[in-house]
Amino acid sequence: MIVDPNLKCGICEFCRKGKSNHCKNWTTIGIFLDGGFTRFVKAPQKALHPIRNDVPLKEAVWGEILSCVLGSTERIRIQPSEVAVVIGAGPAGMMHAMLFDAAGAEVVLADISNERLDLARIAGIKTTINPKDTSLRDYVAKTTSCQGADAVVDAVGNQFATCLDIVARGGTISLFGMNTRASPVIPQCDITRKEVIVGSYVGRNTFPRSIAVLESRVLNLSALISHDIAVTGLPSAIQAARQAKAMKILVRPED
Repeated sequence: MIVDPNLKCGICEFCRKGKSNHCKNWTTIGIFLDGGFTRFVKAPQKALHPIRNDVPLKEAVWGEILSCVLGSTERIRIQPSEVAVVIGAGPAGMMHAMLFDAAGAEVVLADISNERLDLARIAGIKTTINPKDTSLRDYVAKTTSCQGADAVVDAVGNQFATCLDIVARGGTISLFGMNTRASPVIPQCDITRKEVIVGSYVGRNTFPRSIAVLESRVLNLSALISHDIAVTGLPSAIQAARQAKAMKILVRPED
């Protein structure tokens, strides 16, 4: 059994309209409610989802974030042979790239952390770019004969301008990462001309789909776990994450 930590009220106008990810009373276990690192946590029955016993813990722990990523990728609907660029090789960006790769797209994953890009290649992502060393714009232009990428995902939260620069007309930009301080200057005419923007927040009814993907074992998600630690090792692991030297940290409640 895995827990969807995102709790919705079920009674506000957004919930009644089936748009529970916009719930006015939305909250989440482990962020606004305590319990993220406890041995036991109380959760309502509707937040519990069964998963097969043969799915290893290192795969099952991805259920929540994968459900959010699916909320993004299902709106993009990438097709085989299309070019998909993912900016940001954190856990969410990595899963975007892996799902696009599984769908048959030509995937480009960009990040300024070589450690994360090394891990991405181990996980099966063939094309990785560090924008400090290689121009992402030039690479996409060369790969697509100057047409632009069919899909671009900002998995960071402040890369909107770059996304708009490299996406093809009629392509799709998924603004997935969140940064409340990001205030980019954007040429609005390009948004109108290219018809490209999709915002993606949490996920709506995507947990069953997330579990189905985990049970299929089509993604090698356990390869993305960089730290498997007890709670006592959490401070140093958090520091590694802040330095972009960690990917997914699996915290066990006991030594």
